[in-house]
Amino acid sequence: MPSAQPTALDLRLAGAMVRETLRAGGVRDALPAVFPWVPALSRDETARFADALERRLWPALELGRYTALWAEVAAWRETAEAYAAGLTPTAPSDRLPEPVPMERPR
Repeated sequence: MPSAQPTALDLRLAGAMVRETLRAGGVRDALPAVFPWVPALSRDETARFADALERRLWPALELGRYTALWAEVAAWRETAEAYAAGLTPTAPSDRLPEPVPMERPR
């Protein structure tokens, strides 16, 4: 199976993350410099994004496969965009109750 070559955008993201991680001292501290939308996330979400990104960044660099890394970034960016549009996280109490089993109509 032929391996896909990293694109220029893949390499720019990887380079920016490595450079900022080294400068800032860690992935979490590097995020706002690489992804300007990170401040829209809560502290907890930023920490979860950093953890997820770190789990995906280093294997992506090693293997030259960036699909999982980009999917992670896209998911968190969409969360930040939703917050910017005025949406808020749904609290468990705001969700619909569990469905009630019903008999099949005859």
